[in-house]
Formats: sequence, structure tokens, C-alpha cells
Amino acid sequence: MRQDRNTEQAIIEAARKIFQEKGFKETTMRDIAAEANINMAMVHYYFRSKENLFFLVLNEAFSLLVEKIITILTNDELDIFEKIRAIVREYITFFTEKPYLPQFLMGEVIRNPERIGKQMLKNMSFLNVFRTFSDQLEKEYEKGTIQHISALSLLLNIISLCVFPAIVKPMVCGAINCDTALIDLLIEDRKTEVADLIIKAIQIKKI
Repeated sequence: MRQDRNTEQAIIEAARKIFQEKGFKETTMRDIAAEANINMAMVHYYFRSKENLFFLVLNEAFSLLVEKIITILTNDELDIFEKIRAIVREYITFFTEKPYLPQFLMGEVIRNPERIGKQMLKNMSFLNVFRTFSDQLEKEYEKGTIQHISALSLLLNIISLCVFPAIVKPMVCGAINCDTALIDLLIEDRKTEVADLIIKAIQIKKI
């Protein structure tokens, strides 16, 4: 039993490393087997397909992200604007450190939206926190601090603005033949720019 767990963990760690280096499309089960230093039949025995392995790695990564977002949303010492800035930083950092995720997710959303939806609904604690955040937004609206916006719309705006640059990064670099380091700097700047843009859109300034 312990040997099985050790073998599974070795495969998962190898898959995580190869997905990071080559992306989902270019990674093969043979690559993962070679990195784990086991035969390919064992990889198929434990996980059956590359997709199953990728979703396991994906779920691990997103679980860590969700934990960080929940921590931000439940922090009573942060106001709405501070929470927006913290969430933007976490999302941009997450997709910058895991460049293999955005394009795979976009393709999977198109091919199999129900599967992605079910994966997201697994984390019920986030849904409970989401409702609490929605209540906080409503209170800020009633106080005249912000314009009316639903929590869902706000989070969709944040995610869209954070994830899209990571998706188009390869295309932009190829089109203008620029150094990827330059794009990385631009994306880093967006941690502030995206937060400023969203806050400016909803904030009601006192005269």
C-alpha cells in the first residue's frame, strides 16, 4: 500500500513538472513516465489518461488559490478596495507561475464546460464565502461607497482582466517578436493597473 502511494506521488510530481515545462498539449504520458523513472504501463495503470493526471494537478493548484482567496475575502481588517487589490495580485501571480493552465482551461471551457463547472462547485466553502462577500458589497453600496455591482460580476471582471494576458502572451510575443521578459514586466505592472481600473469603475468619490 505504501509503495502504491509512493508510486502515485512520484507520477503526480513528474506530471506537475512536465506540464509546467511543456504545457498540456505537448506533454505525453511517455514524458511523465520518463520523468518519474517508471514504465509507461504503470502511469496508465494508476491514472489511465493524461487528462486525468492534468485535472488532478489542476485541482491541487486551484485548491491552493481558493484557500488564498477565501483568506482575503474573510479578512475583516480589509475594506472592499484592499480586497480587490489583494485578489488581483493573487490571480495574476497564480497564472504567471502556472503558464500551462490558461490555454488549457480556455480549451476545456469550450469543449467540456460542464466538467469545469462541476470541478468549481466541489468547493462549497468558497460558495459560502462568496455569499458573505456579496453581502459586504451590498452594504458598501447602501453606504454610498461604491456603485451597485454584483459579487459575480466583480469577480468575473477581475478574473477576465487577470487571465487574458496569460492566454495571449504566446501570440503577442510571436506577433511582435518581443522578449517574453518584456511581457512579464507588463503583466507584473497589471497587478496595480487592473486593481486601479476596477476600483475606479465602481468607487463613488465623496465631493
